[in-house]
Amino acid sequence: MIDYLDTDVAYLLGLIVTRGQIVDEPPVRRLVITLPFRSLIASGDKVQFEQKTQLRLGSAEISDRLSEVLGAHMNVTAAAKRKTLSALFPTNSIAWRDLTLLLEGRKSYREFQIPPNVLDAPADIQKDFMRGVVDGSGWIVPGTYYRSRTRGKRRVFIAIDNANWVLPVQLCAFLQQKLKVPVGEILWGHPNLRDPHCRSPKTVSFREHQVRVFCESFEKVGFYLDHKNAILAEFAAEDSARDLPRSISFHYLGKKHRKNLKHKHPQELSRKLPSVIRGKHYDYFWQICRDMGCQQTSPPAE
Repeated sequence: MIDYLDTDVAYLLGLIVTRGQIVDEPPVRRLVITLPFRSLIASGDKVQFEQKTQLRLGSAEISDRLSEVLGAHMNVTAAAKRKTLSALFPTNSIAWRDLTLLLEGRKSYREFQIPPNVLDAPADIQKDFMRGVVDGSGWIVPGTYYRSRTRGKRRVFIAIDNANWVLPVQLCAFLQQKLKVPVGEILWGHPNLRDPHCRSPKTVSFREHQVRVFCESFEKVGFYLDHKNAILAEFAAEDSARDLPRSISFHYLGKKHRKNLKHKHPQELSRKLPSVIRGKHYDYFWQICRDMGCQQTSPPAE
């Protein structure tokens, strides 16, 4: 059973990679997954859901599914804007060993990467991994428009903790190369992108990273949480029916692009930044992608 991987395990790994933590301090062995929500109401143009209710129903279904996979009871607790699922492992069971092996010994969403087994898995397993990722960390709201080139196409945002600078590039490549889903951009939690005019040189926060994908493109993967999937389906159908450009991927970067220069920022030197990009100035998100190891496209001439 060690190193075992099926669609249920893949879904669990997707949840863990962006929202999970492992506590491995025998005799305490615990898995914790936090499912947050950003607003009380999740809305499309026509459909509307009360987030707390939907997450209660969804977390119950997720809990049942994970309990079956892990052979451990999932405890669900609620707070103002989140649900927390946790499982206690009293022994060093096969399920626990398999989980820690697949996660390569990493302990937190601040450092998790896509497990190598998922990268080499069949398409159905890869899709369930991504559904776990977006059920835990993806969202769509009516205001998420991409105005400059696509005049109103809605997008799925996949949020990644700011401390994890490896996972955004991995997820982007995974979506495009494995699932054939184009990615529009990564909004990095970098001061040049989050405070481009340097209006808060001392107080700007290092916010989450966001991998952004058009709803029209992401529908082929979808969510397992029903309310998210209903909004996705509505926006994808509307955008497909309108006279809008097709989905744009990073390969768009090889074409002519407009100048959008950012101000120098003192926090470019912050120790919160990985050493490979610390002390560098960035005007475009793809420059950070390139320095963080993206191999998907040659950058446009600067």
